[in-house]
Amino acid sequence: MLEIMEKYCISFYEPVGEIEVETALHYETQIRSWKRVILETLDKINTLIMHFKHRGVHYTMFSATVATFCQKSECETIPFLMLFAEACTNIRTVLSILEQWLKSDENYSVFLQNDVSDLERQKDEQVRTVREASEQYHSALFKLNQIETEYAKLFSELEHLREKEDTSEIEETYLLNKCNELEMDMEFKEGRRDALSKQPLDTDSLESLAITWDNLNEEIRFLKDSLPAVKRQLSVVKQRREWMRERRNHLEKVQKELDQQSKDVKVTSALKGQREAELEIMERTLEISRELLLHKTSNNSVAKIFYDLPITARNHKLKLPSISNGTDGALDKSCEVVVQSIGQDWMQLYRALPFFPARGAETIEKDIASIAVDGARGPKSDIAGVALARWRRHHTRARAEDLKQGLRAIRRLDLYRQVELTIHPPPRRGGAAGVLPTGTGSRPMAPLPGRGETGQTDRR
Repeated sequence: MLEIMEKYCISFYEPVGEIEVETALHYETQIRSWKRVILETLDKINTLIMHFKHRGVHYTMFSATVATFCQKSECETIPFLMLFAEACTNIRTVLSILEQWLKSDENYSVFLQNDVSDLERQKDEQVRTVREASEQYHSALFKLNQIETEYAKLFSELEHLREKEDTSEIEETYLLNKCNELEMDMEFKEGRRDALSKQPLDTDSLESLAITWDNLNEEIRFLKDSLPAVKRQLSVVKQRREWMRERRNHLEKVQKELDQQSKDVKVTSALKGQREAELEIMERTLEISRELLLHKTSNNSVAKIFYDLPITARNHKLKLPSISNGTDGALDKSCEVVVQSIGQDWMQLYRALPFFPARGAETIEKDIASIAVDGARGPKSDIAGVALARWRRHHTRARAEDLKQGLRAIRRLDLYRQVELTIHPPPRRGGAAGVLPTGTGSRPMAPLPGRGETGQTDRR
């Protein structure tokens, strides 16, 4: 019975990396615990029999129930009478565990169905969360680009004004000194004029005083006329320097905004990556849960177990011929050539390949991340094969020409030529019809201009 239980009442679950299905893991843990207890309980029966045959038994070797019954029955001196009772107790324990196992196995598919429903609901919520995180990231990135543009514009502007700023500083110093000199000169001359007005008038010096008085008034008038113009020039220079100072302060402010926005972009990018990773784990968990539910509820699983057939494929690699458009022999051969030699360029190739219906850039990046995770444990060629298989599954019109177009876009001309030779191998020389006869030497005659080796018009 234990063999039948081990064969049919199973969880079909094998932990894969960091992906855990809680219900399946709990059931698998229970199964292992039950099997251990059952084996220990059955082994205890054989152990007691061996003790009875070789060394004897003591009532303390029995389970608590049988030992108590032995004491009540005053059979401590002849405990071998209780061997059958102990065996029945152990068998009852085993049957109880098997019954519990059967009930848990019956409820296992129900719990899996509930898990699938919950995961589908959580996935929808997580998709919205990922979309919001992506919008926040792109909004922060757009704002960062705007601030970077503004900063570059301001920086370039101030770099061009640096020489003018130095000149303005010198000019301001010059005009300030000139303004002070004019004011001091005017104040000095006005003082002299006031002093002349207080001098007593003398007939001999009257003419000389009049000339001096007129000269002082003329100079004072000139200074008064010159001073406003100098002050206006000084004001213009000060305003210009103040404007430059404000622009430089604005540049510093933009620099701080740029630093802060860069931090915001990093935070939103990390949050976006975290949400996408959570969504990926959730999708993978949902996929595994669906597979477990399918295996548990399918009649084919029972038949496969009965005939010792594998429940799941041992090799999970996607095979190109199994795809709907895998009947194109040229495409199959081209994919085989690319898979062998593409190496790490498979990501660039996947981005460059066409899709119909069209797929967005974010969706393509998610495909690449998923392919990288799925193929991380295998050879690099397997990853390229998975990538091309996914492309062929999503691109319903996949052709070998599309693959060549992608290789040309990523500049892998070596693979492009290999694919071209695989699809269109060159004709064999020597015995083919249409080969021109050779001359007297061993070298064949050159084909006619404009014609290929088969004599047909060269359409290349």
